[in-house]
Formats: sequence, C-alpha cells, structure tokens
Amino acid sequence: MPTIQSLPVELLSAVLTLTGHFYSSESIFASRYATLRATALVCRSWRKLSQQHLWAQVHLMIENIKLIEKYMCENFDE
Repeated sequence: MPTIQSLPVELLSAVLTLTGHFYSSESIFASRYATLRATALVCRSWRKLSQQHLWAQVHLMIENIKLIEKYMCENFDE
C-alpha cells in the first residue's frame, strides 16, 4: 500500500502552495509558516519542497526594519 511519503512531487507542491499562500494577514502567515515547518520534518523528500515554499516569500515587519536600521547605525557608523 502506498504511503504519504510516496506522493508525486507535483501533487505535494500543489498542496503546499494552498497552505494559505493567497492570504496576507499575519495570523494566516504564522499558520502557514508553522505548517510548512512541520511538513519539512515529515521526510527528506518533503523537506526540500517545504523549504522552497518557506522561502518563496519574505515578509519584513516594520518593527524588524527599525531594529535592523538601529543595529546598522550602531555598528557601522564608526
């Protein structure tokens, strides 16, 4: 009997794409992130696809940008 690890790559990629990809609210982003982190741990064949989806979009929050600017000013103004 086939196992979930033996799903075709194309099907798995389609499923991972639908894990909240079309939404932009922070709670859905956090849920998608948690889901993709979990699927990356299922098996080796799922890890690469999950990581590709994890890094497909990078979201920077305003707070993070301010912290980065502060860090850069403190460390590179010498």
